[in-house]
This record gives sequence, C-alpha cells and structure tokens, in this order.
Amino acid sequence: MRRAAVVLPLLLLAGCTSTVAGTASPAPTTGAPSSSSAGATASSTPEVPEGLAELRDQVDDLYLGLFASSGASLQSVVDYYVAHNHPQFAYTGAECLTFFQGLGYTDAYQLSYTPDLEEIAPDPDWQVPDGRYAGLAPDGDTYLVPVEVRETDTGYDAGFEADVHVTVLDGEAYFFQPCEQ
Repeated sequence: MRRAAVVLPLLLLAGCTSTVAGTASPAPTTGAPSSSSAGATASSTPEVPEGLAELRDQVDDLYLGLFASSGASLQSVVDYYVAHNHPQFAYTGAECLTFFQGLGYTDAYQLSYTPDLEEIAPDPDWQVPDGRYAGLAPDGDTYLVPVEVRETDTGYDAGFEADVHVTVLDGEAYFFQPCEQ
C-alpha cells in the first residue's frame, strides 16, 4: 500500500497523462540532477531557437531547487512546493505537510526530478485534470516536460519516468504539486 501512496502525488503532478516519456535523461552519477554535460564545448552544443535556452534554464532551475530542498527536511520540501506551485494552484504549507505526512514521508525523504530539457513541448490547451483545481487553465505558457524521478525515504527507493506540466508566468517557472488525495 505504501508504494501506491508514495507514487500518487507524482502521478498527480504528472497531470494524469497516460503516456510515459521513454526518453528522459538519465540521472547523473553525482546524485544531483543536471541538464548540462560535463566538458561540453560551445562547438558541441546545438544552436537553440531564441527563448528556448531561457525556458530550459528556468525548468532546470525549478527542479534543481526542488532537489536541494529535499536534503534538509520534509518541511523544506513542502515550503519549496508551496513557493513554486503556480499562483492559481495554491495550497498552504499546512495542507501540504499534512498530505505528505499522510503518505508516510519523513524527514529522510529525498527526491530528484531530472527533466529532459531537449523534449520540452508546448501544451497550451492543458488544464488541471482533477482535484479542487480541476479544469483550471493556468495563466502563462504551459509546457509538457518528460522527467526521470527518483524518490527515497526510510525503507523506500523508487525511480520512474513521467510527463509533468510546467508553466512560465512573468518570467518564472512553476509546477503543479497537489496536496490533496
């Protein structure tokens, strides 16, 4: 039962998409998610359209911050989620902490999302599929992002791939982490 409960928030975060990305970047060997390759040179980096490099940086920064927050405490993860959820997708810190504790997460909880920055795709018609914000079409530019997820906690270690949604609004990238069952 715990395995299903732990995967639930991530499936909800994935926006209940039925497809699973098969091309997510592998997690780096250092344990910290990253989108850049060590030793890459300017000549080996493909040229990207204007604005795409900034989008990739915003998405990467969003998930690097999430990874960093999970090293301190469950409250730290909750605080990061609350601060980086889309402004129209608002949950309180108390709601999120109660939700995650109810799933069995502890202060040992660690997670990383490694976004496949090459596969980011616009998804302008996306709406929140369920929960109290069902039907919300968020303000901003919404993108579908394949991610590789790794979660660990006391006695638990899981990894999987999912498609998640990120919206850029006023130059900031936000995700959609529900704090309800």
